[in-house]
Amino acid sequence: MNKKSDTKGLSSTTFQKKSDTKGLPSTTFQKKSGAGFTLIEVMIVVGILAGLAGLGLFVSVDLYKSYVFHSEKNILVSIIQKARNQSLVNINESKHGVYLENSQYTIFQGENYASRNAVYDEIIQAKTAISRTGLTEIVFDQLSGNPNAAGNITLSDGLRSSIISIENEGRINWQ
Repeated sequence: MNKKSDTKGLSSTTFQKKSDTKGLPSTTFQKKSGAGFTLIEVMIVVGILAGLAGLGLFVSVDLYKSYVFHSEKNILVSIIQKARNQSLVNINESKHGVYLENSQYTIFQGENYASRNAVYDEIIQAKTAISRTGLTEIVFDQLSGNPNAAGNITLSDGLRSSIISIENEGRINWQ
């Protein structure tokens, strides 16, 4: 058995089989060390990658739910502000308001939702995974923008909650 070194610095072992009595040619076998990964190394890397992927999935789902919640809150605040601004500007010389349902928000024109002029309704779809409690109808006076009722709207998705407050003078606060 002879040891020799190849050009890459890897050692190789040469096995030579001596000719037997029948005059058959000799056979040479070479074994190179460090050529590949063991099964344990591959399994450890796969396990680490699977753990990181699982953690990433968990974090991304939570971030998505948080994004949806904050987006819904911002949409509702914008809808309330739009109805108030339409009353302040006195569009069609009428009051404007917002009606909150479970699956949609309606910006309407009129004294209240029941007696509104449905031709001017703007319907915005709401996220049904987010619950809303508190005020369901807000009507703003022409030119002053004062609401018919002050109060709160609470949004909740089970993990987070946020309160949108409407004051007597029409100011809208949210957190």
